[in-house]
Amino acid sequence: NSAAEKAFLKSPRAPQGDRPFFSKSHYIPPKKRRKENITNTGRIFNNRDKGLPDWITVKSWTTNHDKAPTSPTPYPKAKIKHPNVGKLDSYRHIAPASFWESFPFNPIPESSQTNINPMYFRRLFLETENKLDPRVRKMCLRSIDNLTHGASLDHTDDIPGGSFENSSALYAHGELFTDILADWIVKGYVSGPFVNPPLDNLRHNRVMIANQKGKIRPILDLSFPEGISVNDQLKQLNLRKLSMSTASQVAFSLKEIGHKAVLCKADWSEAYKQIGIRPEARRIQGFSWLGRSFIDNRLIFGSAKSANDFDDLAEAIANIAVVKSNFSRKWLHRTLDDLPVVASPKSNVVEFVNTYLGICSLLGVNLAEECPKKEKAFYFESAGVILGIAFNAKSQSWSLPAHKHADWDNRILYIITKKRSSLVQLQEIAGCLEHLCQTFSFGKGFRHNLYLAIADFRGDESTTMSVKRSLLEDLKLWRNFLKASAAGLPLPSRPGNPSPCAIIFTSDAAGGTSHNVPGKLGAASVYSESFSEDTYPIARIWWPEGFLRKKDDKGALFANKTATLEAVGLLIPFFCIPDQLANCEIVLAVDNMALVFGWKSKFIKRQRSLS
Repeated sequence: NSAAEKAFLKSPRAPQGDRPFFSKSHYIPPKKRRKENITNTGRIFNNRDKGLPDWITVKSWTTNHDKAPTSPTPYPKAKIKHPNVGKLDSYRHIAPASFWESFPFNPIPESSQTNINPMYFRRLFLETENKLDPRVRKMCLRSIDNLTHGASLDHTDDIPGGSFENSSALYAHGELFTDILADWIVKGYVSGPFVNPPLDNLRHNRVMIANQKGKIRPILDLSFPEGISVNDQLKQLNLRKLSMSTASQVAFSLKEIGHKAVLCKADWSEAYKQIGIRPEARRIQGFSWLGRSFIDNRLIFGSAKSANDFDDLAEAIANIAVVKSNFSRKWLHRTLDDLPVVASPKSNVVEFVNTYLGICSLLGVNLAEECPKKEKAFYFESAGVILGIAFNAKSQSWSLPAHKHADWDNRILYIITKKRSSLVQLQEIAGCLEHLCQTFSFGKGFRHNLYLAIADFRGDESTTMSVKRSLLEDLKLWRNFLKASAAGLPLPSRPGNPSPCAIIFTSDAAGGTSHNVPGKLGAASVYSESFSEDTYPIARIWWPEGFLRKKDDKGALFANKTATLEAVGLLIPFFCIPDQLANCEIVLAVDNMALVFGWKSKFIKRQRSLS
């Protein structure tokens, strides 16, 4: 920055000579600063604004490493809904004919089936059409077509039939899946069982499962086999990208509303199963189990298009309720089949919730019953679990539910103890930490070694590798992060523009090229305030002799690594005057866009040393 450089060189306090320096004596504040900085909202700026406790607690995370495992919280065992269905010793083979005598049967319906009343939905749309924005109107029209005729699976006419082996994990939960299948047949979601394929060219897709809190979620894997799968064909549809809320957005809203905020959450039960598919698409959604054929007549988990079709309907109903109750859309944090509401007590949140529940009841939407633990569905509460995070309005805090803390902590401890890991184990931990970092952004800076370890496997799931010491140290930190999050942490503030009281550090760094590396280059930082044009020098450093000609672990010259060099300039104030920055809101000005985006994610692609 030429202006900053000129101000630095003209300053009477600028250091003379060629020696690098780090000295507080060169920092000349224009006035004595307060211990706590007032932000543009009039609040005191401190650690709680970043979602952190006091610094003593934060520092303790780096030193305290408990080796004891966390006592696991057992998940409730899934209940068998159809005990009259027989039980097999093994679910890997064809079941005997006697087994099917007590098994329910459902024929293939002539037309598309749905739980929802399309005529009433059309009437609701016509009543509110003029007040809905064009995006929602299109969603309503697509939903009316799907409810009337069934959801389509375009570009799948040429997909051949065939039969694919089910996932091996499915057989380990054979009894539970058989019970779920019987329940779907009783409810009319699935047709079967058939001794022979009931449709020409029927495709028997692979069935896999996802474990969820002691339950299993069956998934019809339309992405298998790769290259010739159903989803490969559906990609031609250019499906729209879904927009959903996140746990961080819920935290920001809760922080802005305050301790009197009202929390609600409605949850669609068996969400996808409430919308049928078109008769011509049925041959694509077949599968086999215990030697018999079945056809899923509803939207399924595993199809690339199901989320779009369901999102159209769920978003349309929510917006119709917003219009009818004159409620503000900003209070909604909808995520596919969940509708969390974080609203001010002064808003008409009661009218909206009653309107929404009334519409769902008349349409025939199956919603989950209110949960006494405030996990599945709840209304007009000050605390509850939303998107896997327990929020509390009164204490203005969030926490990780006990069962998640125990599960994630013990997975990490297992790797720390064994000092070896597989690719899948690291990927599972990465998923857990990604979820946690939605409300714990401080942790983003401690994931880089984990990502590097995942990359080292190069996609090989069949082997294990030793865990590097740097990753082990990070995992120990994450155990402390998890423990702190289970106990409860402050809600973070929504990132926004800096306040007028923010202090600004402008830095610049000089490098070179592979052919021209001058000998006198370095980095510098100057201080200024938003309401003043005066600048004051912080420090200037010279690169050590020969540094710019050295190469990193990938063979790149440090002279060409501008983002790395600029990052050194960014950090100068924190090394020189850390005590004077306590409780201050700081703006870092730099002319490198990679750092701007990398600062938020705490990661820059192909910049191992910098990250």
